[in-house]
Amino acid sequence: MKVFQFLSLSLFFLFAICQSCDLSKYTPLECYVRTGVFISNYSYHLWDLSSTDKGDLQTLFDWGVCPSTQSMRGNRYDGIVNYVDFGTLGKDVFELLTGQTPDIFTDELFSQGLNFQKRFYPQNDAHNRSGTNYWPMKHSEDYPMKIYISPAVQNSSYYSLKIDYDVYGNNAIEVAPLLDEIRQIPNTNLFVGKMYFRVLDEPIFILWFSLEKRN
Repeated sequence: MKVFQFLSLSLFFLFAICQSCDLSKYTPLECYVRTGVFISNYSYHLWDLSSTDKGDLQTLFDWGVCPSTQSMRGNRYDGIVNYVDFGTLGKDVFELLTGQTPDIFTDELFSQGLNFQKRFYPQNDAHNRSGTNYWPMKHSEDYPMKIYISPAVQNSSYYSLKIDYDVYGNNAIEVAPLLDEIRQIPNTNLFVGKMYFRVLDEPIFILWFSLEKRN
């Protein structure tokens, strides 16, 4: 039995070593996006981020760059939810966004619930709103927001683009406390983002998401 356990443990560590990525040869994008193989000059898209581990999402976020507000304006961004902290608060926010309870999701509903789109206006509207969101499960645009740049929530040594829902038209209790922040993966149209819910102005992490700019 002990011999079997030793062999199993050895094989596990051997597999881990073989699967490790040399960051001196590859970028974090090539290392942590689960395409299955390393491919030179590969053009990465949104689906490539769908199976990235949540810990590696943080590495990609740190490695990313802060996009300008002007670069976002007038564009649409397809999005996926990568990981949700399904604690009480996370579950409530997810139900708010999608209109569905994750406990009763079928495969089809879950797929729809994890997809969304952010739509940015060419310029802020009369209420200083920069854009809105579209969730397929709700079949409508909802939750307008404003954008600006400020130090990242969890690491003030670099900046991130904030997507702030504290704007005219949003429910003051449920929606206005929401805050997104995104950073762009270098040399791609991809972005890694986090959503928070502010309680007494303290951001509490809710979920990871990714975006891809539509051409």
